[in-house]
Amino acid sequence: MINKPRSLIVAYGKDTYAIGDGTKMPNWDLRDDRVFFKNTTMGDDLIMGRKNYESLPDGYRPLPGRRNTIITNDRLWRPKEQDDSIVIVGSLWEALIEAEKGPGKKIHIIGGGEIYRLAIRSIVFDEVHITCVDGWFDEPVTFPKLPFLTCDNYKNTFRKNFEKVEGRNSPLFSIHSYARIS
Repeated sequence: MINKPRSLIVAYGKDTYAIGDGTKMPNWDLRDDRVFFKNTTMGDDLIMGRKNYESLPDGYRPLPGRRNTIITNDRLWRPKEQDDSIVIVGSLWEALIEAEKGPGKKIHIIGGGEIYRLAIRSIVFDEVHITCVDGWFDEPVTFPKLPFLTCDNYKNTFRKNFEKVEGRNSPLFSIHSYARIS
């Protein structure tokens, strides 16, 4: 049984729900989103797919201060980075069991596309954090719509709009957080 609170965290393009191309994340520079992500997940247990892990920028693998549980179908795959915070599993269920045993107070599902699809079908989330980036991003990997995220099931707990930062590839974006209504 999974007792820790579960959260879903995603950043996607507002018009297309784009989250990446399968090897890297979109080319946007959202410093405030990175700060939000770090503050929200620090000390907790993360679940992500192998491609998502590999798409993290050099120097950010594994994500420091958090347990990084990586789901892959390739049982022989090992990350280049050798770190005690990395756990490799073969399924979402194994990842949840490992994260439940981890040191964090919460479990955060952080992508990519395949992991989001699996998780949305099988997990009840206590929190959902969405970064919505203005604009059209033509990326083949997209985030599925959240049929469960209704005002009957979740309440909005945080919303903030962020302005474009001149001189950086920093489009307008907003962060929305929701908590499940008991």
